[in-house]
Amino acid sequence: MADGISMGARREVVAAVTERYALAGRREKGRILDELTAVTGWHRKHAVRALSASQSLHSEKAAASGDRPAGDIASTAIAPSSKRQRKYNAIHDALIALWEALDRICGQRLKVMIASLLPALERHGRLTLSDAHRALIKSVSAATIDRILVDVRVAAAGGRRRRVGFYSAIRREAPIRTFNDWHDPQPGFCEIDMVAHGGTSVAGSFIQTLTMTDIATGWTECLPTATAEARRAIALAPDYPVAHATLGVALALTYRDVGGADEAATVREALDHAQKALAMAPSDGQVLALVSVALHSIGRFADAQRCAEAAVRANPNNASAYNYLAVTLVHFSRFDEAFAAFDEALRLAPRGSLQFSMLAERAAASYAAGKRDEALVTSHEALRLNSQHMQCLQNLASLWMEMGRPAEAQDAIRRLRVMLPERSLGWHLLRIRRCFYPPHLHDAWCAHFTSAWNATPEQVS
Repeated sequence: MADGISMGARREVVAAVTERYALAGRREKGRILDELTAVTGWHRKHAVRALSASQSLHSEKAAASGDRPAGDIASTAIAPSSKRQRKYNAIHDALIALWEALDRICGQRLKVMIASLLPALERHGRLTLSDAHRALIKSVSAATIDRILVDVRVAAAGGRRRRVGFYSAIRREAPIRTFNDWHDPQPGFCEIDMVAHGGTSVAGSFIQTLTMTDIATGWTECLPTATAEARRAIALAPDYPVAHATLGVALALTYRDVGGADEAATVREALDHAQKALAMAPSDGQVLALVSVALHSIGRFADAQRCAEAAVRANPNNASAYNYLAVTLVHFSRFDEAFAAFDEALRLAPRGSLQFSMLAERAAASYAAGKRDEALVTSHEALRLNSQHMQCLQNLASLWMEMGRPAEAQDAIRRLRVMLPERSLGWHLLRIRRCFYPPHLHDAWCAHFTSAWNATPEQVS
């Protein structure tokens, strides 16, 4: 019978026996539970919980109405017992402090780091614990840490809980090892994975990186695959305009950021795909925005501005379109219009990778407009969201040097060298000249950056 009964029918059965269950003795309650589990197919514990919940609901309704006749369930319901004191309540705030200090890592990693991090936080006055609480926090398990922090994690994620079933199935099929699960592998044993650079959302188009890491040494090699992915998309759907626009952006960024043996051919191919995308969808806001990026990256600034303006008209809620428009306006030194577009882009943009990129470009625009203090503040705000943003560090190196603060400029250069150890001064200067700065400022900025670079000694490993 349990197989054919609906959830609504189960609720009706529970409502029908709730009063009888509340008034029954121990033996009679057992018989009622036997009947309920046979009819509904529930586990006995679940049946008890369902009856208790129904009993509480009846009590609340009776209390609200003021109708409590003799023998009514509301008059005989037992007051709920007080909650058991939680063992780990006393260390809840301390665990949050540890979790935040370690950039919100998982419980398994946090457990390993507690022994070394806790004394440091106490030494610097960030935490004050009694001996009992200190012993308790050191003994807490990784699973308990995750359970204690679950509400904090949900709040940090904007109130969104992660889907469980799909990912759990993947984990069962392909077990994932954390840093603490390896048993001293030999150098040369590598793991390879695809990393998606979509920020807080996987919607839309973004670069993916093929990443290979040597477990023993930590040596990592990365290969961006935007061009390959876009070519594959065009092969599957040759009439899809977004695929052509995306490939145009990937090729244009390759020309701007990487270069190559035949840059002219890369530019021609990027322009060809951008034109194909526009021919297929001349009024599509997403296509127009992507084509604007491609045209700007290969130096077609006036065309890029027209496409960005059309993208804004096609979709006034597209944060990226406003950002691309602002970038092109900066190139023509139309700063007031550019800052208005940046402000609108930041208002519409979700917090994440899109926002710190916009802040970095706004900081560069402030620098170009001569607003040095505003450029510093905005650059640091962008670095707070992404401490390894290359453009921000390039801007800061030039800005600090121009302001006569070489120590800060050299710190920015050192961070760039750590991030990009294989990149030379010439590579950085080429990228500065190919970015959206007004042309008449290129020489001055490159000169400041060169001075900071040459004044920063190479670190000997």
